[in-house]
Amino acid sequence: MGAFWAVAAALAALAAGCVLVPLWSSRPRVGPSRERANTRIFRERLADLDLELEERRIDAAQYRALRAELERTLLDDVPRASARRRRGGGARLAATVAAVAAPLLALSYYYVSSYRGAAGEWMALQARLETLVRDAAREPGGLPPEALAELPAFTRVLQSRVLREGMDDPDDLLLLGSSFVQLRMPGPALAVLDRALQLAPHRADVMLGYAQASLLANDGRLDQVGERLLHTALQTDPGNRAALMMLGFGAFNAGDYDAALQAWRTLLDTLEPDAETARAIRDAIARAERARDAPTIDRIIE
Repeated sequence: MGAFWAVAAALAALAAGCVLVPLWSSRPRVGPSRERANTRIFRERLADLDLELEERRIDAAQYRALRAELERTLLDDVPRASARRRRGGGARLAATVAAVAAPLLALSYYYVSSYRGAAGEWMALQARLETLVRDAAREPGGLPPEALAELPAFTRVLQSRVLREGMDDPDDLLLLGSSFVQLRMPGPALAVLDRALQLAPHRADVMLGYAQASLLANDGRLDQVGERLLHTALQTDPGNRAALMMLGFGAFNAGDYDAALQAWRTLLDTLEPDAETARAIRDAIARAERARDAPTIDRIIE
């Protein structure tokens, strides 16, 4: 934010300079002033009157009248010229004040308005959650409880961070994709996780994240990409519980009960018999067996 204000101040100074430099660097054209020209004309005309009086082309009364008229004309013109100079100086001063005040007022208004309304709320939200987002991004592996407590706001700040940094960090992208999955937003989740796959195509956690988004996007079924990624993860780690779990659910929801049973039975072998997860998997296996062995009409009714 400091960089923004520095750039804004520099641009305001530049705009003011574009007005002030030409305004104050201009100079009047070299040449006699109006007062000097009038004085010269007065003296020339007065000399002509003196010559006419001397040559008796005018009498003394005419001379006095013409001289008085000439002096009155000169005295009337001098205040008008001075007034024009004052008006010119006042216009230059007014332009200077406007050139300086306009950008200052604009910056002041923006500064005040930035801390009000939606913009102010967004800045406050960023300030409050920036540390949580940064810490969560440094330790990938799932959303921290603090993030889950206010997931929409956390996701918004995290998305701003990811876009600001150019979407080049697979850990940040995986975290953002997981947030979108939790918010049940499969479209954004798949887009973000696809980018993560491009950056880290061999990471199992990224593969699993994409497969989870695939399940959400397809009503609990896996698309070809998601299924392929789960099988790839299992080639490296045959006992990967998350991959086996998702592979079983995807196959079950697609009606491939044999594939679901194979995945869940393999998963069950990795669990403690008394674990809560083991009991849930045994229930899922029993349901898959009933669905596989039931007549078609019973499956439809079920």
